[in-house]
Amino acid sequence: MKKFILYPIIIISLLLFACEPEEEEDPPSDDLRDKIENTWNCNEISSLYGETNYSGVDIVKDENTSDLVKIYNFNHLGNNFYLKAKLSNTNLTITSQQIDGNTVNGTGSITNNYNKIDWNYYIDDGSGDIDTCTAVYTPI
Repeated sequence: MKKFILYPIIIISLLLFACEPEEEEDPPSDDLRDKIENTWNCNEISSLYGETNYSGVDIVKDENTSDLVKIYNFNHLGNNFYLKAKLSNTNLTITSQQIDGNTVNGTGSITNNYNKIDWNYYIDDGSGDIDTCTAVYTPI
C-alpha cells in the first residue's frame, strides 16, 4: 500500500520540478514612437536651395515626454542639433522652436506602415527670407 502512495508522489514531484518556467515575452509596445525610432534618409526640396539628398537623420524618443521625439540632423544641420516633434497617431507637429539659430515649424505625416514620413516645414534664419521646405524620410 505504501508503494502505491509513494509512486504518485514521486511522479508528481518530478513533473513539477523538472519543467522550467517559460520565459515571458515582452508585450508589444503601445508607444507609436517605437515605430519611427530609426535612422532615415532624407530627400528635401527647399524653396531657397533646391533639392538635397542626405542620410543620417536620427529619430529617437524623448525620454522625458511620452508624445515627443527628437530629430537629429534635421534640415542637414548636423547631429549636434535636434528639434522636438509631437507625435499624435500618424501626424508629427513641429511647434516653433530654435535650432542652430533657425526658427523652425511644420508638420509631418507618417504612412500607415511607418516606412515613410512626408514633411512640410518653414525655416527662418533671420535674414528676411523664409525657406519653405518639403521632405520625404525613408528608413535606411
